[in-house]
Amino acid sequence: MTRRGMPSPSRHEPMLPAGLTLALLAGATIVVAVLGGGALSAILCGHRPALAGPGAVVGVIGTLITHPAHPAAAWPHDPRPGPAWLTWPCILLVAIGWSAGVSIIGSAVHGRLGRRRDEGLASVQDIRRTGLDARSAVRKAIHEYPNLVAQHRIPRTQHRRRWMR
Repeated sequence: MTRRGMPSPSRHEPMLPAGLTLALLAGATIVVAVLGGGALSAILCGHRPALAGPGAVVGVIGTLITHPAHPAAAWPHDPRPGPAWLTWPCILLVAIGWSAGVSIIGSAVHGRLGRRRDEGLASVQDIRRTGLDARSAVRKAIHEYPNLVAQHRIPRTQHRRRWMR
């Protein structure tokens, strides 16, 4: 039996740094919230959705920041969103919905593709993969991690039989 090294921790590292991920999430939330909130506001006012093209997004957001009391002035063409008292709550509602959806989908993806095993004692396959002696691993686990042994509810006399299969 050849001895293999420990599995690389880079497998469990995130693809993007946390700061960059947060910045991308914030940017996407702002764009989706402004465009979706404007469209929702226009629909609630009885108009067609106030849609802005991809090239107009920066201008719409910039005008909303400089003139928050007149959100309809930010849209480049008709249909436009409703009044400020309706548009800003719609933007907030869309931002909350978008953030919740991204968070739920992210957790589901992470649950599926992230850690594929539970934390705790190593399985027989883990021990074999790393080339460790199973008997030594069990003995060390019993002494160093009694809380994990208790979680698995394995009587101390059965450790050797269970792990040596």
